[in-house]
Amino acid sequence: VACLDIGHAEMRGLNSSAVGLIKALGNKRLKALHIHDNDLHYDSHQIPFSMKIDFNAVVKALKEIGYDGYFTLEADAYLSAFSNENIFDGMKNLCNSARKLADMFDNL
Repeated sequence: VACLDIGHAEMRGLNSSAVGLIKALGNKRLKALHIHDNDLHYDSHQIPFSMKIDFNAVVKALKEIGYDGYFTLEADAYLSAFSNENIFDGMKNLCNSARKLADMFDNL
């Protein structure tokens, strides 16, 4: 089975897209996701919905293949902007972005 890194799939110059890879892998092979956002050029590992990846298209493709795997965030660079005093705020933001993705998926 495969784990698809959404951010890596969307980086220009790689001649790929997350939507294309989701459809190519299908539900039989795709069982996990590393989800993060970027500017389509650099592997920024930022919180979903903060940069340029079209998560509406990604979620729609996941729904189309009947995805039943895991949604995992890989937005570690996003958390590097937080200190020990406010890291909980960063974690709440990540939780909210994951919930938004799950809600988008559930409501399609």
